[in-house]
Amino acid sequence: MNKIEKTLLFVLMVAANGANAAQLAYPLTFHDAIQQALANRLEGAIDQASVQGVEARIEEAKGAYLPSLDAFSTVQRIKAYDDYSGIAINASYAGTNIPVIVKKETPGYQINAGLELTQNLYSGGARQARLEASKAAKLAAESAQGLTQKKIVLDATKAYWALRKAQIACASSERNLEFARKNTAVAVEQFHQGRIAKIELDAKALTMETREIELRGAKRSRLDHQRRYAYALGLDMAEPMPEQAQLSDEASGIDADKMLASFGLMREPEVSKARAELADAKARVKEAHADYKPTVDLFLHYSGIGRGSQNFGDAETGFGNDSTVIGLRIKWNWFTGFRTDRRIEQANMAAQQAQLRADLVQREIANEWHEKRSAEADRQDQFLLAKKQLELSQAQLLVAKKRWETQLISESQYDAARLAFAEAKDKLANMEIDLLMASITTKLAGND
Repeated sequence: MNKIEKTLLFVLMVAANGANAAQLAYPLTFHDAIQQALANRLEGAIDQASVQGVEARIEEAKGAYLPSLDAFSTVQRIKAYDDYSGIAINASYAGTNIPVIVKKETPGYQINAGLELTQNLYSGGARQARLEASKAAKLAAESAQGLTQKKIVLDATKAYWALRKAQIACASSERNLEFARKNTAVAVEQFHQGRIAKIELDAKALTMETREIELRGAKRSRLDHQRRYAYALGLDMAEPMPEQAQLSDEASGIDADKMLASFGLMREPEVSKARAELADAKARVKEAHADYKPTVDLFLHYSGIGRGSQNFGDAETGFGNDSTVIGLRIKWNWFTGFRTDRRIEQANMAAQQAQLRADLVQREIANEWHEKRSAEADRQDQFLLAKKQLELSQAQLLVAKKRWETQLISESQYDAARLAFAEAKDKLANMEIDLLMASITTKLAGND
């Protein structure tokens, strides 16, 4: 292998590695594109964090059913200004009258510490209401996650097939330009032979220039769609996709039902979210009503105390048991300045609004599904029409080929028939894409 051959081999290897890197960065199949979008998009991570946060809220609500243990301690420096107890006694001893004044002594240093174990026995339904509200909030968060996944699937679907259409458009523009160049070359030869006028040659040249501009525009559009494709998949478009890295899937080969089922998407997440918000609102109504009911706690209280007249050291030295108490604590608030009434009123209004929103969402989903279904039917009719046009174009191409072989038409006319057939194939491919996208949007809309 000589030096030139080695250099050429190195260049080809570099190009192949670049193409492979691009294929790794940009999934070329529709299924892989959606899978990567669901894995990469930041919205999914945000929703997952929200779900985990609500799960912590559920555990917090469950914690209200468990006992609580509190430790307490008080360190006090007391200065008493009145040490008289208010009692005076006169005593007589051996004929001598002895006045006695009873005084009280308040130690100046005191340490108090202890433990209290509390178990709530009855909360008026507030604990259960908070648990129900947190579970409903989790369902709402999961439904919001389902909405995000639905949006990601739609974004990836639109981006993938828009890029596929852009690639088809580029191929079509290249064919048109090749045909225009060939016609221009023939026109130049005809002009030199004096068979056409200069203005006819100029018209052919202008058509070729138009096709060149169209091709440049198609390539720019393809690059824009590559950028949108990368964004829809949550990728950084560090390097553009090479031209040879074409999206490999054809719309006709996609089973929309099977593919969507493989991702485990939530059915009608909009409705699920609205219903979860309604359940949350109803739970908050129960929680507000619980303020009218008493609460009952079982408690075990232990405390110790130490007192000293000189310093805290004396108080610490003299620390000992003070009391142990076990009992029931009942609290029943009878008047809150009408705050409870207002809370109940607000909770009831929120529940009514949530009910109306749930009904509205249900109606919107049904209406959207009918609209998507109608659009899908239109795409189906257009697809069938494009299929018939392709069949007609194919028949015309066969006729043109026979005429060209028998020299009844020129090669240019035969090329025009081949170009028309290729365009009909592209149109059918675009119609297949539109039909698939309509089918997917209908299925994601629900009721399907």
